Amino acid sequence: MNFWNSRDEGCVGSLQFTPDTLGEHADFILKRLQQELGIKLLRMRGGTDPATERKTDYQFFYRPETIEYFEDDIVMFPEKRGPALAIGGIPFYLSEDERADAKHAIKKHTPKGDWIDFAPDCAGAFRGASGHYAFRRSMITDMFANPEKNLLAIQTPDCYRSFVPMENPHSVIDEIARHIPQLVKSDAPPSAYPLYYDPAVYPPERRHHVNIIMRI
Repeated sequence: MNFWNSRDEGCVGSLQFTPDTLGEHADFILKRLQQELGIKLLRMRGGTDPATERKTDYQFFYRPETIEYFEDDIVMFPEKRGPALAIGGIPFYLSEDERADAKHAIKKHTPKGDWIDFAPDCAGAFRGASGHYAFRRSMITDMFANPEKNLLAIQTPDCYRSFVPMENPHSVIDEIARHIPQLVKSDAPPSAYPLYYDPAVYPPERRHHVNIIMRI
C-alpha cells in the first residue's frame, strides 16, 4: 500500500503486509487513510454469537456512505442466531449499545432522509417487522410482497436480497412504494406477487426477473 499526498509530491510512504499481519497495522492504515485522503472507515468486528457461544474473530472495514442497508434482528434464516447487526449478510454480534452506535455512525455519513426503516417501535419507521431493517431508499432496485410467508423482499445494487418479516406485506407495499420514487408498479399477471421495480435497472430486455417470482 502506497500513500500519496494531494500536493503532487509523489509517494509519501508505503506499508507492506500480508493477510496474517493486516490486523497489526489496521489502526495505522485507518489513521493514514483518514489523514491523507479524508476517507472515513467504520470497523465492524464479528464478536461472539450468544446463541451458540461461538466466537468469530473476523473484522470488516466499511466506508459508511457505501452501505446500502442493514438488518438488526434476533433471528436470521436459514440459521438461528443471537442478536446481530448484519450488513451484506455478514453478522456482527454486538451489544445493544454497540449496535445502536454502529447504526448511528452509518446514518451520520449518508445523505439525511435517504433511509427507510422497518421496525416494531422505531419512530418514523413502517411498523410490523420483528427487528430493525433499514435501506437506502435511493438504492432500492426492486421490492415485492410474499403474503404466504409474510415477507417483504427488497433488493439493492449489491444484489443481496433481504427479506423483511411483516404481517400482510401485500396490503402495505403500495404505501411503502410511494416513499421510493424510482420504483414503478409491475404490470405482471395477477399470478405474480405484488412487485415494484426500478426501470433504469430493469429495462424491457431485462424484465424477465418478473417471471422468477411468479406464484406456482
